[in-house]
Amino acid sequence: MMAGTSTFQTWIRKQTAHLSGQRTTDMRRLAAAAQDDRPRLAAPLLLYALSTGKTDRLMSLVWSDEIRDSYASARQLLEGHDLEHMALTNTAPRELPREYRKFLDLYRTYRNLPEETRQAKRQRRLKAIELQNRLGIPTARISESLAINNGNLNAWLKHGDDRLMTAENAAKIVRLLRNMTKEQA
Repeated sequence: MMAGTSTFQTWIRKQTAHLSGQRTTDMRRLAAAAQDDRPRLAAPLLLYALSTGKTDRLMSLVWSDEIRDSYASARQLLEGHDLEHMALTNTAPRELPREYRKFLDLYRTYRNLPEETRQAKRQRRLKAIELQNRLGIPTARISESLAINNGNLNAWLKHGDDRLMTAENAAKIVRLLRNMTKEQA
């Protein structure tokens, strides 16, 4: 799934699988991993259980008093709430421990990344146009210097088509033009 398009439940399931080191959603195996050798798995596992309605099942599998206490307090704060909405609106309770809040914040960042990338490319495009006009450098020279497709570069600079330009290449273009400006000075 493309960055920024999956639901909280899908995203937290993938985070849980990744942190467990296993490709499973089996609550028994995940709970064992969180308590045995993967302590970083504990917080996202509770969020996954809450988002899938498997919280009672998870609680029945927890034998660590420390994790059980942490789950009980976080569950009290989160149960019955839309975790995706809470993450996207940054409305998690202040009392929620940092390890849970961290995953809600990560999800919000994940979901907002495509728009932030587009904004960064638009800003770099405006800066590139300004520098290109100041220097009087043709688009073809920029394209050749960076080995970027001239048609894509032209479409991005002239028409603002950011689908044809990666954020990395946009940054390279601005860096190149800034360096050329310094050389001229």
